[in-house]
Amino acid sequence: MKKENIGWQWTDFEGDRYLWIFEFDDDFTIQWEQIIDTLDQSPTLTQFRAWDQHYFIGTYIEHFSGYYAFLYKVTEYGELLKKVSVPSSEEPTAGLDSPIYYIRQIPGTSHFLMNRFITDAQTALMDDDLNYLKTLQWTIYPNTNPHIRRALDLEFFNNTEFIRSGRIEKVQYDYRQLLAVKKMDTASNDDAKIRKFGYEGFEEEWGCYPGALKTLAMHPDYFFAGGFAFRSSSTTNYPEYDNFIMAYAFNYDLDSLWATNIGNDAYYLLYYVSPAPDGGCVLAASRYDWRKGDEKRSVFIVKIPKPNFTSIPYVENPQAFASVFPNPGSNRFLIQTDLTHFTLQLYNLQGQLVLTQQDRKEVNTEKLPPSCYIYRIIAENGATTSGKVVISD
Repeated sequence: MKKENIGWQWTDFEGDRYLWIFEFDDDFTIQWEQIIDTLDQSPTLTQFRAWDQHYFIGTYIEHFSGYYAFLYKVTEYGELLKKVSVPSSEEPTAGLDSPIYYIRQIPGTSHFLMNRFITDAQTALMDDDLNYLKTLQWTIYPNTNPHIRRALDLEFFNNTEFIRSGRIEKVQYDYRQLLAVKKMDTASNDDAKIRKFGYEGFEEEWGCYPGALKTLAMHPDYFFAGGFAFRSSSTTNYPEYDNFIMAYAFNYDLDSLWATNIGNDAYYLLYYVSPAPDGGCVLAASRYDWRKGDEKRSVFIVKIPKPNFTSIPYVENPQAFASVFPNPGSNRFLIQTDLTHFTLQLYNLQGQLVLTQQDRKEVNTEKLPPSCYIYRIIAENGATTSGKVVISD
């Protein structure tokens, strides 16, 4: 049996939700199928993993009487061996709202890690009979080791050590989030090394977010981490601003090796980062041009070849090559940059281009009405930076 020929899904029938698992051949003909469980609510955040001739499924539902998460162990032919509710009564966090974000087998063992919530402190070590063993990194606020508040991916790079990715506060109670990768070990609860990175933004609404489904692409000596800049918006489904995808490379001591950014001409979301055979990675993302107003989102993939780490410098903030001042200003503002050749574009909040100029660091705004504008500065090599500038009376 090839495990890549196994499918599963929750399907609805007459008000109930069925966990359905099936095997298909290379012509997509179903060889066998089995109903594993029935629930009366729609599950979310379902995870599926296969190892040792078994399948391990984690799911989570929001029920009118509370929140429930379940783990299933299933044979290779669809027989349900065991179902447990998590968190179990033995766990120190029993009773918490507990979506399961991922399940990862520990290499060389039958144990696995199950992330039951979105912080470091909510990762349980389990055996393959679905018994809880312990919780990793239980101390939530250690002084020397900040925890990741949105832990969305985890990958092992040897038999005990793994890299976790997610979001972290720049400083405590600062709403601007940074991306983070954290080096951890299943064998101890010692302080783990953590690295913060990503675009810090120019106001409290800005920050970074990892890929929505998978963030890490692992290679023998280094790994890629992906994310995107974002800005929260409470007034529209799609934020009316440009952002970009970020891709970074680190070695397993979390030293920075390389970084790049993609986009900044529309609104971008990153969904998946996967390793490529040539030592690079593939990014799966979507793009939405909010200026068109047609609500259409295009899905695309980007192939990044293995960088030459000895010649490509790592850039902590790939956009920070220009800024404007004074901000707010009145009749003019200045562009502070070391660039000789660049283009400035200025947009109003309706997305209309109201001013453009090249290679001049002084911007005359006398003819523009007082308002908030979006500026974009485009370097000769195509790199861009953008932000807000306020023109007052």
